[in-house]
Amino acid sequence: MNMTIESIFSLTSSGAVLAGYLEAGNLKVGQDILVKTKNNSIKTKIEGIEINKESVSAAKAGQHLAIMASNIDFDLLSDGVLHTEDGLYIPENLKVIEAPKKWWNIFS
Repeated sequence: MNMTIESIFSLTSSGAVLAGYLEAGNLKVGQDILVKTKNNSIKTKIEGIEINKESVSAAKAGQHLAIMASNIDFDLLSDGVLHTEDGLYIPENLKVIEAPKKWWNIFS
């Protein structure tokens, strides 16, 4: 799974909306993901997905979408997001990828 982030918005509820293009794979609500910059990764969970201003439970490659993710610390994204003087966040080299599975869950 690979998604290029084109815009990002901070939410007052300690989360973020990440909008962009899903280049490969699938996404679903509740899925663990990694938000990656050049030097950092933040593990988070997808709380919601919107396509064309409609809430959906899943998305597939080739779609433009927005995901709501919880617990995004914008300080950890500093090398992937430009923070402008007027409070906007502009993504630069920011991706979403699938979070790796814990190896011990393989045997469950």
